[in-house]
Amino acid sequence: MSRVVSREQWETYQRAKKAKADWTAEEEKLKAELRESLGYDPDDPKPPSDDVVDENGEPLGEVKVTPGRRVDLHYLKDHYSAECAEAEKITYSVSFRAKP
Repeated sequence: MSRVVSREQWETYQRAKKAKADWTAEEEKLKAELRESLGYDPDDPKPPSDDVVDENGEPLGEVKVTPGRRVDLHYLKDHYSAECAEAEKITYSVSFRAKP
């Protein structure tokens, strides 16, 4: 089944998607540079939270360090496969890809 959408709308979406990917990569690069210039060690598991000021001592913002929790699904599937299979839910997402 084919669905109809305007070419302009589709191409606008594709350009926005590419722009978002470019800006996300730029943001990650800038965050890494900021962390480095602020003296944060990438191997430090819990760096301190600090205020950030400019060269004149004017406040710019803060660096907030908060813990994040993640579930290791590979570990759960390896060690608790029956429970994992029972709790597993399948969800569907809609994504848009351009044809080459």
